[in-house]
Amino acid sequence: RREAGDAGELPDTPGHRRSGNVEVEGYPCRIRGSKLRLRLPRAGGRDGPEVGRVLRGGGIVFRGVDEWAEELLMAAPPRAADAASGPLPASFDVAAVVGALERGEPWVCTDFASPSEVLAANAEMEALESSRMLRGAAAGTTAGGGK
Repeated sequence: RREAGDAGELPDTPGHRRSGNVEVEGYPCRIRGSKLRLRLPRAGGRDGPEVGRVLRGGGIVFRGVDEWAEELLMAAPPRAADAASGPLPASFDVAAVVGALERGEPWVCTDFASPSEVLAANAEMEALESSRMLRGAAAGTTAGGGK
């Protein structure tokens, strides 16, 4: 099968869309020319990484969503930029996140929480562990455990 990108952009006719929002296998996507990009609704609807292509006949080749793109899709900004919680961390840059994911790299928000928030979260985790509500042996992500 020949991909749409081989001969340039698709014409914008009923059978050949150049742009627009679509849902593919339950994922919100956006058609941009011959590219199918993941749409990030929690990031203002911005385009995420490329997840497929649109064929000349209007068909879609969906390559799926990898773990990093799934995390980006489900992620929300760390906090609202308002007087109560303060501004978004300077390291939170949606364009940088998308770029890193397109390269297959992770992106780390280095200042997602203040030192007091980290201490409060640590105290809560310690309390859960002390009450036996949190046990490493039951976690599927611990070394030796899991899938």
